[in-house]
Formats: sequence, C-alpha cells, structure tokens
Amino acid sequence: MRRGIITVLAVLLLAGSALPQTIFEAYHKVERKLSADKKYLNVYAVGFQPKSEDVTALSNIPRAETGGKFTFRMKDNVTYQFIILKENYELDSTVILTIKEIEDKAASGESFFGETTGANIDTNIVLSFGDVQDLYFSGSPYYTALYNVMMERLKIEDPASMLGITGTEKMNKSRGISAVDNVDFLNFQRVNSIHHYPKIQPDKKISARRRGGDAASAESEYQFDVDFSHVSFYHKSMDFGFSSVGAEINTDAKGLNIAPYKPMALTLGLRMFMNIASQTPDLKKDFILDAKVLGRVRTNLYNAVDKIPFLSGEKPMLNIGSGLILDVTGSRAYGLPAFNLYYAGGKRDVSNPYSSIGPADSSTAYFSFNQWETSFSFYWNSSEERFLRMRMDVGIGCYDVVKAVYQNNSASKEIVYNKIKPSLTFYLNFAPQNLEFLGASFRLYDNMLTASMWMKIVEFSPVSSLRFEASYISAPILRSQYPWENEGGNSIVQLRYRYGLN
Repeated sequence: MRRGIITVLAVLLLAGSALPQTIFEAYHKVERKLSADKKYLNVYAVGFQPKSEDVTALSNIPRAETGGKFTFRMKDNVTYQFIILKENYELDSTVILTIKEIEDKAASGESFFGETTGANIDTNIVLSFGDVQDLYFSGSPYYTALYNVMMERLKIEDPASMLGITGTEKMNKSRGISAVDNVDFLNFQRVNSIHHYPKIQPDKKISARRRGGDAASAESEYQFDVDFSHVSFYHKSMDFGFSSVGAEINTDAKGLNIAPYKPMALTLGLRMFMNIASQTPDLKKDFILDAKVLGRVRTNLYNAVDKIPFLSGEKPMLNIGSGLILDVTGSRAYGLPAFNLYYAGGKRDVSNPYSSIGPADSSTAYFSFNQWETSFSFYWNSSEERFLRMRMDVGIGCYDVVKAVYQNNSASKEIVYNKIKPSLTFYLNFAPQNLEFLGASFRLYDNMLTASMWMKIVEFSPVSSLRFEASYISAPILRSQYPWENEGGNSIVQLRYRYGLN
C-alpha cells in the first residue's frame, strides 16, 4: 500500500511546476487533483451513517493537516462519504483518500454521493487526503477503525464511481479489465470444467440480484458432466472442506492434435480439488490446485472409429501407449499467472499395434508414448460486468513418435519425432447477466488449428442444462503432413449434459 501511495504522489507531483516545500503541500496538490480531475476509473465513493458504537471508536480523530480533531456525528440528516482508491496491481488493498460529511439542513433527503439538490445540502471535507495519510503512516488506530468501517460498508453496498467522463469514454477505458484475485479463474472453470468447482460466496448486496458465477445457491448433492466422449462424477460426500475428489473417464489425448476415440485408449482416474488457505479459507484469494491422476489403457477401437456417426475423418494412424497422466491447473500465486501442467507417459511397448501400414509380415506402425505441455493462463473481460470473458494460454508442448518396423516376427523401433513446439490457445465465453450461454476456443499447436464451440440449448432447471458442442482439427498449416497424420481434418459433434455444475 505504501508503494502505491508513493507512486500516486510521484506521478501527480511530476505534473506540477515545482517541488512542494512540505509533505502537506504535496498532499494538498493530490487532493486538488482528485477534486478537479474526474477521469480516475478506480476512484469510488461509499456512504456511511454512524451508529452509537461507531461514534465511540471514531471520536477525537486528530487532523494533522487541517488542524484540530474530528468526531463523527450520529444524526439522521448527516451522512459521510469515504472517497476510496480500489485495490489493483499496484495496491494490495483498498485505500482511503478523503472523507466528506454531507448534511441536509432541511432534512429533505440524504445523498450518499454528494449530489446536491439545493442550497440546503452542505458537503464538507472533514478528513483531508493529508489527514488520512498521516493517520496511516503514523500507524494510528484511528486509520484501522476507519478502514474497518469502510470494508464493512463495501460488503453491503456497491461503491459509486467518481468517474466524470462520458459513457462512451468509460466503456473504452474499462475494456480489458482483469480481476486481481481468483474471480476470473473461478468463473472460467465453473463454466468450462467438467468437474465440480465450489461457488464463490457472494456479498449480501448481490446475492438477491443475480445468480451465476457469483451467485449463492445450494450445491447439488451430486454433480456430473457427460457427453459422447467423457463422463465425470462428484458427490458431496467426496467434499472434505479444504479439498474434494471427483472421478473421470474420457477418450481424449490432451497433448495431441487428435479427436476423441482416435487415440484408441480409455483414460480414467481421480481428480482432486485443493483450496490452500493460510488462515480463513477464501476462494477469491487462496491458492487453488486442480490435479488429476489418471491411467490410460489402450483399447482397440480401430474398426469402430469410422462407424461412429458423430465423428468424422479417417481411421487413426497413430497408436497411443498405455501409461499414467498427471494434469494440474493452479490459480495465481506470488504474483504469477494461473498455470497448467500436463504429462502423460508410459513404457515404450510396440508389440501390439492396432493401426499399422503394409502387410502383416512387413508392416510399419507409429506410436506415441509420452506427451507433455505447460502454459500460463491470462484472463481479462470486456467490461466490469464480465459478460464477455476471455482467456489466453501461452506455453510449450512436446510429444514423441516411435516408428516400429515388423519383419520376420521381430520389431525394430526408433524415435522419429520428439520436438518442443509453442502452443497458443484463446478462449471466449459469453455470459450475459452471469449466465453462461456460449463459448469458443482456438488452439494452435504443431502447426494445426483446433477450433471448438459450445452453446447452451436447453436449461431444464437452475442446476441442469444441455449444450451443443462441436470441434474441428485442421490439416497441417504451413508444413508437410507427417506419416502418422490423417489427410484433411477431424471433427466431432456432440451433446453435453451438465447437472449441478451451473
């Protein structure tokens, strides 16, 4: 917080014509700047009307800059306004800038945000910027009391923006905002993950007005997500407070550009959600770890893949080996972006290929046994309403390909591919009024583009919905086709039913 205040001071003072003679002159310049310039996106006001217990703690507050002492008054026609600077990447907490007193002498109606309706409304700065900063830097218990009052008010009241520019300018300036906590991460996972994510406990002021990623509704006793290529399951008995466990079965190969079923393997195992808190659990601020430990078992689907009606493309030419999978996603920690880690590996056994080229006595087959990928995730929104949510994953990945040649009942093998390639994935979710409706993603990896989309088509109840989903994997772009790749692209179209995950 100290660094953020010094930064604000430095920027504002550099705009002045000369350095101030005293710190209070600097404070006065800041206060004049705040009063005259209405272009600050993160400056807000929150109202406060003292009660008897508040007055006891907020009496005889010293005013180092303006002199004397100040005591909050408990009167029906007197309200107060905290002018605050919201937390951001430079400030680790909300900062009080000034405090105003608003008195309606005619008792014709109170205004929390300084909107005067006539000459009977008096608005005065009772604690200036310098007064407040002196309380903070001196470690005064009065600042702690004021800060606690402000935070309690923020739990039950939306702060009013002090922005004094046009609606068009405000819209342009608010584009691209990102949450400083886990809100964007949790919003994305609740909409897109096939597993249970606990709901963010809302403030009282929003619980009755909206539902969705921030809404409070009772968690379902059990939850599952199922489509033609995967099933996930969770029951409340699998929730242990700081962590929970779920189960998953899928037919995908995450580290490869292959449509479901075409890996000719079945993956199943457990998913663990861990909320790592230092003291009191808080989903918005704690470190969240989502880890899957899965086993991949080869399954001969070679003769069935081309008969699946919702799956297009040629028969697979790459055999995927059995093995273990570790798939980890984590929220922000130590100022770093959210991260993703994926590793799949197993023994290089080429004895029984499901897909091969050439006659049985002199055939060739291609296998992939190890795949890994790591990336950082960056989130942002079109506006503070978060109706258009975006995420970009930037990272690298690698997979191996082993060529096996079979002759005279023996097999020789060699690694023909094992390169690290960049990966880039862009996600877009449309959630008007916090209700998920539409999503899309575009992934570029190893010169192949995977485009996916989903749309909610039916909502049977607040906890039950049906989505339409489609995914297309392109042919190689700006490179030749590998021997283990199919000509043209692959696509899958399916319906996805979600229960308890809305």
